[in-house]
Amino acid sequence: MAQDIQLQVASAKEQYQQDEPIVIRVMLWNFGEDPQVFNSRLALNNENGPGEISFKIIGPSGQTLPFRARVNIGSPEQEDFAWVLPWNSIGRQYELEPQAEFDLRKKGKYQLVARYTNRQKGEAWSHQAWVGTLTSNPITFEVK
Repeated sequence: MAQDIQLQVASAKEQYQQDEPIVIRVMLWNFGEDPQVFNSRLALNNENGPGEISFKIIGPSGQTLPFRARVNIGSPEQEDFAWVLPWNSIGRQYELEPQAEFDLRKKGKYQLVARYTNRQKGEAWSHQAWVGTLTSNPITFEVK
């Protein structure tokens, strides 16, 4: 069930310097009673592109920041799927450079929400991976 699966996001710290990478940790939890197959690649992309993770970041001006990177990753492979036992998780850390994926150079507070989307069941490899979209808790960090 969807409530048994949660996406959690955290920033490594609350404040960053202007030229410092923003470190974001994303965890996909299985709080259910049964093991679950997830697409564990957790590739970062825009919300409509291939990949499993997208970030919605609202900048100091209140505007949503566009995702600026060009990502060419293709479809997930068999090794991208992993069993996650009950009360366990998979995760990934992302280092967002201030001038790369998003423009994070302005001083002020930013709000970030992560989204996990999996469209691949993994049937070609006899998997029945969880398919759907999850939204994380919101977090706030500041650029000084």
